[in-house]
Amino acid sequence: MSAPKRTSNFSREEESLLIRLVNKYKDVIECRKTDAVTNSSKAKTWNMIAKEFNSGAVTYRDSKTLKNKYDNIKKRSKKKFSQEKCSLFATGGGASKTVHFTDIDEQVKDILGVRIEGHPSTYDDDMSKEAGLCCVNIFLS
Repeated sequence: MSAPKRTSNFSREEESLLIRLVNKYKDVIECRKTDAVTNSSKAKTWNMIAKEFNSGAVTYRDSKTLKNKYDNIKKRSKKKFSQEKCSLFATGGGASKTVHFTDIDEQVKDILGVRIEGHPSTYDDDMSKEAGLCCVNIFLS
């Protein structure tokens, strides 16, 4: 028995097409429910994505391959945004680390929304919203 033949790497155009298709079906794909109905709906949606993807693609990709690729793209984008956030709050001086985002990273950010950016906190901030000035409370005894 021989091992399955490896397909070629995804091109930037194929990645972009995949992200556009996932964005089209993001309400189903990114639903966090994991019951039987939702899982079957997700499987059907991935099959539809694979059909649309392969209608104009040079290399055939099945739904499992596309799902794995999307998961890897999501991981890579989340890691980049996390590195950017860490570098913003880093201390110690030196040159700041710049993280370069691609258009695919930005599209993934739009798909995931709050899961990448996080929820804004009304309590963890020293900035005065009205005056736009930093408020530091100094208590003198």
